[in-house]
Amino acid sequence: AGAYTAPVTATDGGSGVVLLETYDAATDRTPTLAAASTRAFAGTGDDVLIPAFNISGTGALRVLIRGIGPTLISFNVSGVLADPTITLYRGQTVLATNDNWSSGVNATELATAAASVGTFALTNGSRDAALIATLPAGAYTAVLGGVGGTTGTALVEIYALP
Repeated sequence: AGAYTAPVTATDGGSGVVLLETYDAATDRTPTLAAASTRAFAGTGDDVLIPAFNISGTGALRVLIRGIGPTLISFNVSGVLADPTITLYRGQTVLATNDNWSSGVNATELATAAASVGTFALTNGSRDAALIATLPAGAYTAVLGGVGGTTGTALVEIYALP
């Protein structure tokens, strides 16, 4: 149990696309992966952030997915993505999308969900993105890009909700 970080860097100082996979391989199902996040440069086209995740078992899992850009400034991150948008896919099917979390009808639910998993709050009116979805077992991707083709450093977070 605990929080872990796995930085991925190029040994030659270069840049490029990377795949980092994390699995909960417990056979007795006691351990549970509760959250995953990645901070990276969000570009355009094929260079947007695309974290993928799988849900196994039976029933459905309620998840909170956030795309953070502007709020990273408060953590002394420079060059942030000013206006992220996040879209949740199952295969090629769009399940949900959000731009500007607090302008949605479920802004209170998003804030409550974030507090329930112990993550930092987003400022009302920020251009960060967030969505909640209830998902059956399967493979999913969350695509984070910048509104209007903008680029910058962003954070994608995926939380299993209680």
